[in-house]
Amino acid sequence: MASQQRIFHQLAARAGLMTAAPAGVALWAFGPLTAVSAGAAVTGLELWRVRAAVRSGIPEALTFSPSRPADHPWLDADAFHHDLSALETLGFLPVADYTIVYPKAPTGLARVLVHTDRCVYAEVNQVRRKGQTTPVTTTLTSLLDDGWSLQTTSQEPLPVAVAFMQTKRLLWRSLPGALVPELLDDHTELRTQMCTDLGVGIGGDGTLERYFELQELSHEARRDALHSTNVVTGIARGIAAERHPQHEWFGEYQPAVAGLAPVTPPA
Repeated sequence: MASQQRIFHQLAARAGLMTAAPAGVALWAFGPLTAVSAGAAVTGLELWRVRAAVRSGIPEALTFSPSRPADHPWLDADAFHHDLSALETLGFLPVADYTIVYPKAPTGLARVLVHTDRCVYAEVNQVRRKGQTTPVTTTLTSLLDDGWSLQTTSQEPLPVAVAFMQTKRLLWRSLPGALVPELLDDHTELRTQMCTDLGVGIGGDGTLERYFELQELSHEARRDALHSTNVVTGIARGIAAERHPQHEWFGEYQPAVAGLAPVTPPA
């Protein structure tokens, strides 16, 4: 996380500068009341700009299009094959390669695998946006009853997702640097505890169609969360996430896990 750009700190600094300048001019020229009004107006404009920028980054709908590694010459093939081999050794079977398509979407490749005995989906992916390539990451997903789902990922949590896309029943845990077997052990252990605490069972039929359906439902839930999150609250969460990275989100499951020790990512 230390290497990621601290976008929310920059937003706060920009808002402060944009507010201070006109407020200072108004104070000098017209007095305190006008200065307060000018500062409030500029602050409101900056908050509206932030909200519009965040909303523009999440589309109304996703399209899942077939793809293949040969279409992405920038792909880190060694890292990709490393995680795929580890998953296949654990009993995961490849299902399909795809990319997500929407206006202004980054280019990327994902391979979906499924472990039919454990009822777990896996996805290995890499994304390239504006010349910058993300590390290869692996995410394990389980679909549970009553709208619950759990993801365990090696991806660093994105501050914007923590800030604006916190959902009630889409739970996740981030273990940056974890090996694939460690991801699977953590995922199944937490899933077992969730099923016991919540009285739910494991859903899904192991098909690609069901996986894409879950992805669409998850996207809709995150989009709704973004639209309902107050922009000031979101910025405050984002600044907190940049200072102290949040590596798990349990939503409505929070009371049941209140006694758990916080997760510590592998060194």
